[in-house]
Amino acid sequence: MGNKDNKKRTLSEELTAKAEYFFRQNKSKAYSLKQIHKKLGLKNQEDKIEFNDIINGMVRSGELARLKNGTYKTGRKASSQNLITGRIDYVNARFGYLISEDTEEDIWINANKMNSAMDGDIVRVSVFEGRGKDRRQEGEVVEVIQRKREDFVGKLELSARYGFVIADSKKMHYDIFVPLDKISTA
Repeated sequence: MGNKDNKKRTLSEELTAKAEYFFRQNKSKAYSLKQIHKKLGLKNQEDKIEFNDIINGMVRSGELARLKNGTYKTGRKASSQNLITGRIDYVNARFGYLISEDTEEDIWINANKMNSAMDGDIVRVSVFEGRGKDRRQEGEVVEVIQRKREDFVGKLELSARYGFVIADSKKMHYDIFVPLDKISTA
């Protein structure tokens, strides 16, 4: 068993080194996982799964940024010293703020950069300079550390193939999809 663990550790270290080298050589372009697999010659499904875990770890640590189209790249968002932990204040369906003791001003976060974070969640955010006139700092959620809520109350809407809950909370900006086989007696 120990020999298998050593092989896995060695494979993990090798794939980590490949990922770091790949993104050092390709700083300006974003790549999908499929493109990276092909460029690195990863054909084994187990290797691809391990590699994807490594990439996700690099996103959580701030070494890489996951763009909204699902591609990955290094860049202005990917500096680990620009990671801040705080609480999400999801103001409306279009944006929210990170409230943190580590910054004087709240960090503005566009809804498409929330990455499933909800109001009140404790998150880690990658911070970068904003593009607006005032150049206010903006951010992207890279990790949800702790959920404030896991239970929601709302109205269940049913269709022919699924159901979804419209939450009563005004600060819940996501639909909660429920498979028909999980609805039971609701």
